Amino acid sequence: MRGYLRKRVHENKIFQRSKFPKRYFAINFQHGTIKIYQTESDFKNKKCTDFKEILFRDILNVHQSLATNEDNKLASDRASKNFRMPFEIDTSERKFELFASSGEERRMWLTGFEYILVSTSEVQIIM
Repeated sequence: MRGYLRKRVHENKIFQRSKFPKRYFAINFQHGTIKIYQTESDFKNKKCTDFKEILFRDILNVHQSLATNEDNKLASDRASKNFRMPFEIDTSERKFELFASSGEERRMWLTGFEYILVSTSEVQIIM
């Protein structure tokens, strides 16, 4: 399972143009990882080492959200006119606020992440 999502960045970086950069997410069920790349071409380039990796076991919760910002306006209003469907992934390290392009795509991602939660907890029970 893979595709583009926008993610909310909480800290300003010098050369970052957007508070909601578009990133390419790739879930690898076989290796139990989620990799976050800058672009799809980075994903296709097998030699690319510039990615963030999240292990399935580090995911604590996944849920749909309203994702409000400091001004109590919906963050999805500012994220992008094409990525307005927010959801969150809580990991042991941080919370990811993500935005899908449609309700159907958000349901697909939520289902995938929920499957990860259930399957990982089942494996941990067995071990």
